[in-house]
Amino acid sequence: MTSVRYRILVVDDDADLQELLKDALRDRYDVETASTALEAASRLLLFQPDLILLDIRLPDVSGLQVCRHVPGYKQQRSVPILTMSAYGSEIDPLEVRRSGADAFLPKPLRMGDLKKRIESLQAKSPIDGMIATFDPRQKLRKKPVKRGDQLLT
Repeated sequence: MTSVRYRILVVDDDADLQELLKDALRDRYDVETASTALEAASRLLLFQPDLILLDIRLPDVSGLQVCRHVPGYKQQRSVPILTMSAYGSEIDPLEVRRSGADAFLPKPLRMGDLKKRIESLQAKSPIDGMIATFDPRQKLRKKPVKRGDQLLT
């Protein structure tokens, strides 16, 4: 019997960091990447991640704004959001939590800390559920889907 692998969506505009994270996590997780909030929106629908690893400073929209637009998706699928930023001293942890993020890690990331945090959040996240389309320019539209089902629009 094949087990379902936990899916992680890495949203960061640094291509080198995307590849580093993909390489570090691929042995245990399925990892997809996105460089912008808009690209992340399509990945949410198509990839259906179980965890979102999200940079707070994206080129098109703040990562905190992304967190605020994902609650319908999170509420239906219990998808944790782990935020990260190289500007840790400028980040207000309370604001990060209010935005809907579940955790924050400062950059540069320590892989041991990252993996422990992912495992901790993974324990709280079920695989199946409902998904919502996310477009930072529009409101959320919920559509019930289970992993493996065909998506009909």
